[in-house]
Amino acid sequence: MEFNREQKEALNIDKNVALSAGAGSGKTRVLTERYLRLLESGIDVAQVVAITFTDKAALEMKNRIREQIVLRVEKGEKTVDWQKALDKLEKANISTIHSFCSNIVKENAALLGMDFNFKIINDVDSKEFLKDTAAEVLKNYFSNEEYSEEVQLLNNLFENKYKEEKFIEEILKIRVDILEKGLAFEEIIKNAAASIEKFVLKIIYEINEIYREYKLKRDMLDYTDLQTRAAELLGMRELREAYKKRYKRIMVDEFQDSATRCVVKSYAA
Repeated sequence: MEFNREQKEALNIDKNVALSAGAGSGKTRVLTERYLRLLESGIDVAQVVAITFTDKAALEMKNRIREQIVLRVEKGEKTVDWQKALDKLEKANISTIHSFCSNIVKENAALLGMDFNFKIINDVDSKEFLKDTAAEVLKNYFSNEEYSEEVQLLNNLFENKYKEEKFIEEILKIRVDILEKGLAFEEIIKNAAASIEKFVLKIIYEINEIYREYKLKRDMLDYTDLQTRAAELLGMRELREAYKKRYKRIMVDEFQDSATRCVVKSYAA
């Protein structure tokens, strides 16, 4: 395979590399080759973690790696026991960040005071529940005379469209921003300058508390929880060192959010 200068630099397995490239630029091809070179260096399939953004991307990467290993087996290359690598590939650690974090949390659930049989609420169900909860919470606040001034300000701000789905989306978007930045709702509310800010944050806080209780009663975690808990576990020095011994190399296909960065930074600390 031919690679340009930047791609060749990214294939240097003796150093950490951050690769920024757009769609169709050959990024997955480079990651596939980097994976193969790690195997050629003597690292076992089980010692490499490759994290992708979607299950589809994980499957694509695994298939590309398989194709290249099969070619090496057919050519009779002896640099590595490629047949052994091929046999192990089905159980290779090539997955989404959520799957990777889920495995870490399940293996160490007791350290978090959790049952390892916890359930995972998917994005669709999570968003639906939050949307319904937001609608109910807003209805209660907007019908409460105590908040009539704040309600009027919001009416003016959103041009009397607060009941529409767009406003609920905005509220939930602010919630996600707060969670991704790892901020505490109580602290933000305390430091909010204007009454309208406090009001909006109070609404978001209540939505979040209802959602938290819902998950707690059902022994559930959502995708954000998985990453937060995994980062918490990897923040424990002894546990982190144990995972570093297990996984010699980690590759991340896409950093889509700060939660993913947090997990990787915790691992690399």
